[in-house]
Amino acid sequence: MKAKFHIMDIIMYMVFAIAIILSLLLIPKPSDTLSVKAGDAEYAFSLNENGIYSVEGPLGTTTIEIRDKRARIIDSPCPNKTCVASSWSKTLVCLPNKVIATANSKDEGGIDATSS
Repeated sequence: MKAKFHIMDIIMYMVFAIAIILSLLLIPKPSDTLSVKAGDAEYAFSLNENGIYSVEGPLGTTTIEIRDKRARIIDSPCPNKTCVASSWSKTLVCLPNKVIATANSKDEGGIDATSS
């Protein structure tokens, strides 16, 4: 028995194909940047350039170090300094000072964190 395609079958396949193509095109591409939101301000720093950067949060200045396409918080005015102790990470968070940083790197892969 021969299968017949109806016009609705063709339309359904076309809709699925378009949805798949659009979803692939709309995925954000990594750009080797550190995106930082500090209070109401937003910053972007290149992960390709080593350096030490300061951002202002509600409690004061949080200092971020970028080295070898990695980032960490090296100083913050928060009372317990958990963010400083967390070391290198793709996501940096200092909740008391309302600083959140996310590393977007083209070189995805490798080990994000280790534990012992």
